[in-house]
Amino acid sequence: GVLAAAGDLSAVSRGPGRFAGVRVGVTCAKTWSYAGGCPLVGVNTLRAIVEAVPSEINEVDVIADAQRGDVYVSRFRRGGSGEWEQLEDTCIVSLEDLMQNLSAGRSISGPALEVYAAQLSGRAPLLDKDAWFPRAEHVARLGRVQAASGQTDDPWSLEQLYLRRSAAEEKASE
Repeated sequence: GVLAAAGDLSAVSRGPGRFAGVRVGVTCAKTWSYAGGCPLVGVNTLRAIVEAVPSEINEVDVIADAQRGDVYVSRFRRGGSGEWEQLEDTCIVSLEDLMQNLSAGRSISGPALEVYAAQLSGRAPLLDKDAWFPRAEHVARLGRVQAASGQTDDPWSLEQLYLRRSAAEEKASE
């Protein structure tokens, strides 16, 4: 996870994403918040990524690799005020389903393009690589917006945003 911490706020991208990275980021943010006595805010990682989308783009799917041929997907549309609105909850879909449901007016961004850009190229506009990853400045800005509206998290109970169990957890339950 991406951590943006200052003396007055600890904001962290809480997923979806790779299990270890998200877990480490959230743990660091919780520790910073508790030790510094500052508010804690968990930000959806895909929501943070959309902040880097160029102003001429109005609709975008942000995708992250969910492994096993799947991707996490969040769909966003730029509202009249210029702020992004998430059109539906973040979900996991197969790459095949994503490709079948692409619309001509929607661009694609996100870290899953490191793996799937070749398969998605030509099916929808792909944003430049500098817009694929969450940035601390965007996590911080979103954290401040959420905190200003009273959406803070408890350091003892903030959880990572996992949409399914890890492969190790799935294997252990077989």
